[in-house]
Amino acid sequence: MKFILPILLVFLAIPLFAQESTGEYTDDKEPIGIHTMADGDGNQYTIQYTDDHLIRKITVVSGDQKYKGKLPKSIEKYKWNKIKDGLYTTMKAPKEGFETSFVAERSFKVHYAGHLIDGKKFDSSFYRNEALEGTYERVIKGFALAMANMEVGDFAVFKISPELGYGERDLGIIPSNSTLLFYIYKIEEPAAEF
Repeated sequence: MKFILPILLVFLAIPLFAQESTGEYTDDKEPIGIHTMADGDGNQYTIQYTDDHLIRKITVVSGDQKYKGKLPKSIEKYKWNKIKDGLYTTMKAPKEGFETSFVAERSFKVHYAGHLIDGKKFDSSFYRNEALEGTYERVIKGFALAMANMEVGDFAVFKISPELGYGERDLGIIPSNSTLLFYIYKIEEPAAEF
C-alpha cells in the first residue's frame, strides 16, 4: 500500500505535465489547455485557457514576485465594476474611485488578449509572446483608461463599449460598433517624460 500512493501520484501528474509542456492548440491555431512562456524581461507566464480560448487562470513570476489570477469559466459570470460609462473591469473599485482620465504621453508595456463580447479572440500579445509597448495616445481610449487604473503587476479584464473602442469603424475581424474585452497584464510603466 505504501508504494501504491506514490505511483498513483506520478501517474496523475503525467497528464498535467504533458499538457503544460506541449501547449495544445485547436485546428484553427487557438490555444487551449495550459501554456507557458517567458518574455525578454525575465517574466514567466503560465496561462490556462478555457475551451472557448478565454484566459481562465494566469500565473506570472517576475524575479521574487508571483502573481496569480483566476477568472470564472464564462464571460457571463464575470463581476463587473464600472469605471465610467462604457468601461467596466473585473478589478475591485479602489476607495478613492477609479481614474477617468490619462496622460496621453505616458509610456506603457503590457501583455494583452483582445476578444469580442461573444468571446472570439481578435488579437493576443500572449499568443505572439510579444508585449505591446507605446504611449497611451496610440491606443483606443478605453484601453488607455484601463491601463490608467492599473499598477505594474496587475492583471484584469476590461469591457469597452464601441464609444471608447473603435466606434463605427469596421476593421474586418472587429465589426463596427463592437463591445470589446481586453485581458491585460501590466508589465511596466516608465515615468512620463515632460
